[in-house]
Parts: sequence; C-alpha cells; structure tokens
Amino acid sequence: ATKMATDRVTEIKTQPQVLDSPAQNHEHKSALNQLRRKSRDDINVTEAIKSFGVPEDATLTRDQFDQNMKQLYDLNSATDGILLKSLFNLFDADKNGVIDFQEWQTALGIIHAKSSEERIRFIFRLFDLNGDGFISKEEFTDIVVSLWTNPLIRQTLDFAIDERKVEGKDVFINHFFAEADQDKDGLLSFDEWKSAASKYTHDVADHKLQVLPNQTGGHVDAFRKLDGNKIMKAVSKLEYQFYQTLPQHPYLHPYVPLYFGTQELNGKNWVIMGDMTGHLKHPCVMDIKMGTTSVGEDATPEKAEAMRAKDVGSTTVTLGIRITGMKVWKENKGDFTQFTKSWGRKVTPETMANSLREFFHNGNTFRRDIYDMAVTRLNEILNFIETKPAFRFYSSSLLFVYDGDVTANPNLEIRMIDFAHVFPIKDGGKDDGYIFGAKTLLQYLAKMEQ
Repeated sequence: ATKMATDRVTEIKTQPQVLDSPAQNHEHKSALNQLRRKSRDDINVTEAIKSFGVPEDATLTRDQFDQNMKQLYDLNSATDGILLKSLFNLFDADKNGVIDFQEWQTALGIIHAKSSEERIRFIFRLFDLNGDGFISKEEFTDIVVSLWTNPLIRQTLDFAIDERKVEGKDVFINHFFAEADQDKDGLLSFDEWKSAASKYTHDVADHKLQVLPNQTGGHVDAFRKLDGNKIMKAVSKLEYQFYQTLPQHPYLHPYVPLYFGTQELNGKNWVIMGDMTGHLKHPCVMDIKMGTTSVGEDATPEKAEAMRAKDVGSTTVTLGIRITGMKVWKENKGDFTQFTKSWGRKVTPETMANSLREFFHNGNTFRRDIYDMAVTRLNEILNFIETKPAFRFYSSSLLFVYDGDVTANPNLEIRMIDFAHVFPIKDGGKDDGYIFGAKTLLQYLAKMEQ
C-alpha cells in the first residue's frame, strides 16, 4: 500500500493553525505527521482528525483550510492556488463557505481510501474546476501542473506516479487526454475519465504491472519484473507474433534482446526477455526511436493522421531519429539524471548533438570508451539493416545500455526493441527510413569528435 512521507515534525514551521495554543499546536503537528505516515491498510481518519485536537463542532475557514493542507501535503509552490481552491470546494460539501468536522472527515477518508473507485470519482471532481460535470484540457492541465510539483499529494492520490518518471508533464497531458477523449469533443465525461484514469490510479498492493526502475520509454504499465534478470512485457498481437517467429530468423538474434518465449496470461499476450540492466550497478539507458515515420502499414487513416502530426512535430521526419528518453548516472552528483519523453520531444536538429552528448558524459568526464563502442555497434546495426532487408521496422527503437559505475569494465549494449509494427518487405526494397536514421545518428556522433 502507498506510504505517506516519513516523520518530518522538525521540518514543519510554525504557521497559523485552526487551534493555536502551544499544546494544541504540538498535538496538531504530531497528528499531521501520523496521517502522513499512515497507509491505506491501517489508517483511521476519524481518530487521526480527532488527534489533531480539533473538536467535532469546529469549522475551518478557507484560510485555515489552506494552512492545514499546506502542512499536510506540502502544498507550497506557486502553482498550488488552483489545487487548494478545488480541494476546498470538494471538502465544502454543503457550500456554506466553511468546512465542518464531518466534511473534513469524509473528504480525507476518500483521499486515503483503499478503493480506487472512490478516488477516481474524487479526482474527477478535483479536475472539474467549474463543476459542470466535464473536464476540459485546460482544467486537466492546471491540476496536473500542480500535482507534478507536489509528490506527497500525488502519492496520496496515487495518480500518475510512474508517468511522471518516464513521460514528463507535457507528454502525459497530451497522451492521457487523447486516449480518454473518446468522442473527440474536447471534454471528458465521467465515464471517459473512469475508463482512462483506472490505468493511472490503482491499489498498489494489487498492481502487478510496473514501470521498470531503468525505463526511459514505452508504456509505463506494460512490464513485470521477473527473477533471473528477466522481464515480461505485455505486447500487441502483432509484436507477439513477431517474437514467436524469432527462432526462424537467427540472423536477428545478435540485434534484439535475449528471448525466452511467449506467454498468454490474464487475457494478455506477454513476451519474456532478458533484462539488459539487471546486472548493472548504475545502469545508463537511452531509447532512440528510429525511422522517418512511425505510421505502420496497419494504421487506420485516423491513427495515421495523428501519428504523422507527432512525427512532423519532432525530429522523426527530418532526422529519422527521435530521443524518447534517457537516464544517465552523473558522477559529480552521485545520482541519476532522468530525461523524460517530454524533454525528448523538445530536442531539435540544432540541439540533437548536445542532447546525445548527455548520454556519454557523467558530469565529470566524457566517456570516450562508451562512445567508441556506440559508433562501432551502430555501424554493425546499419550494415545489418542494409544487407539483410527482411523487414521494415516502424516505430521501433534502439536501446542503449551501459554501466555508469566508473570502476566497472566498460561495456555498451545496443539492441533493437519495440516490434509492434514490423512488416516483411515484399517489394524488393529496404527499410530506407531506418537506414536514414542510423546514418544520421552516426553523423551526429561524429560531430562530438569535432
């Protein structure tokens, strides 16, 4: 179950409280931290509120409510005004301008509820700023901006935790809204919200799929970690079939992840493959989407139009490559730096060289050893694509992996991944988009030497 933040009594500064005697302030702070630490399995909201020292006949004005919520959930950034106003409106069920004990108890109970159904409905109302029963993209954006900068409230609501790590704010907003707005009217009804939000709000104890610790691309709900440096990936029918044919194409084996078979489980198709990062101390990972188009031969006209628009808005069309994301160990910080999908979509032809350079620089020095291995390996992959023209790989990626631990033996792996849109070549041609992208990538790497 989701855990609240650890005890931070000493971090809470004295601020105006609902009850302001010294003894009551002390009890209030202790209760705040107790509630922060509670999980959904053991929380008793009624007892927690009573331990604040708040009588059952007490009421909170808007200012008092804001002070309590700021301390409870660390809502102190410049973007929190809209979120606090929406929370107050939700807590104030009878709309009399103050919050009584019962309203406070009920709302906190929902926020900390075990049931994802209750939280999904609560979060819908949180995003519906004007209360008209629909969520516009502007309303959705306003609340997401605040949630993105406040990990404690986001963790408490258990909303889009993994998406923040991998996708970044801009990509998440666009992806979520495009997926949820099924009738394309620019507004989300509750049914549309519920269908989409159930993927992003869940009971953690029952959540079998997970974002991988070193994931930089792909869907955040598509993986399951296994023992023995293996992972399971939930895949489409086409990708499932592609992997099943791998034993018939041994020439592909040096260029794709280790393959251990397929499995059907819970109505989904799964591929079992090697975890390229499981044995590394500081795994550095970069995902680069290859080719001049992500539109597969199976795309519907509507899907093709949407994907072309994304391609044109990135470096896909002009360069044949797009950095999806990366995670790099920075020796000078003693920590990783994560570059999300949102960051990757902002990379331009002019900034591509410096963006790629980030992957080979540990904050102290440029990893020339890893760079040389990348150039060698990319030339091997380019030669393979040019001389073995069996497939066209649409929306496929190259995954770069090395250990950022400077004491480890230097080694870089680059593997082709993501085969949801792979089609046999039947016209005697080659995968020209992929070849163009590989050559462009090598040209940008060459610029690092200049």
